[in-house]
Amino acid sequence: AKEIKNIFDVRAALESLAASTLAARQDRAEAVTALRDAVADMERWAASNLEDRIEADLKFHRTMCLLTGNETLLHQWSSLEGSIRMSIMFAGVDRALKNMDAKRHYDIVDAIESGDADNAAATVRDHMAGAATVLVDGAA
Repeated sequence: AKEIKNIFDVRAALESLAASTLAARQDRAEAVTALRDAVADMERWAASNLEDRIEADLKFHRTMCLLTGNETLLHQWSSLEGSIRMSIMFAGVDRALKNMDAKRHYDIVDAIESGDADNAAATVRDHMAGAATVLVDGAA
C-alpha cells in the first residue's frame, strides 16, 4: 500500500507539472484535441480486456507528458510506467476499472483547456490521490 501511494504521489507531481504546463500555453488547443482523442480511445477499449484498458489509460497520461515537450518530464514518467502498470494489475480488475472512467480523464482535459494552470495541476493531483485510494482501499 505504501509503495502504491508513493508511486502515485510521484505521478501526481510529474503529471500536475504536465497539466499546468499545457494549460499555460496559448496554443493548448492542439494538446486538448490530442488528449480528447486519447480519452476517446479509452472509451473504445472499454469493452476490452484489462490489459488493453490499462494501456489506453497509460497512453492518455503518457501523451499528456509528451505534449509538454519536456523530455526530462517524459523520461521520468516513463521510468515509472512499469511500476504504475504493476500496481494497477496488483490491485485487481474491479479496483483498476474504477480508475479508468473516461469522465475522470475528461475532467483533466477540461481543466487544461480552461487555461487555469493551477486548477489543471490541482485536478491531476486530485485524480492521482483518488486513483491511489481506489487501488489501495477499493474506495471510490
